[in-house]
Amino acid sequence: MTATDATIERGSTNVFADLGVPDADAHLVKAELVSRIDDLVHERGLTQTEAARRMGLSQPDVSRLLRGDFREYSLERLLRLLNALGRDIDIVIRPPRAPDCGRLRIATAEPVSRPGPAGRGCLWAGSESLLLAVPPGPAPPQ
Repeated sequence: MTATDATIERGSTNVFADLGVPDADAHLVKAELVSRIDDLVHERGLTQTEAARRMGLSQPDVSRLLRGDFREYSLERLLRLLNALGRDIDIVIRPPRAPDCGRLRIATAEPVSRPGPAGRGCLWAGSESLLLAVPPGPAPPQ
């Protein structure tokens, strides 16, 4: 196969949905939270053993978590790990910005020093900027 034979298909904003991962929206949110945990560990120069002690985990658990094995972690548990690393978590419920549906978003108050999508600049989150916008799943039964 040559380079001219390749077909390029634009993906969505959720790689997990593109790959057919079950519960892709929740998985994307978890991945972003784990990414924040990884950023904090590296910014502070913590070893996995030091990070484990602060978060109440074992070093092998931290290693698995930072390698992307986080399926068994709930959103709440990941938020508690961020708390254990000294981060405040605010959950804000407000009317939707768009009339079609609400969104689940993760924002942070400090710049993130990794490349943005497709190498376009850096992801940065401030008071109005979003790192992640995920349409909610189906509405729960009434």
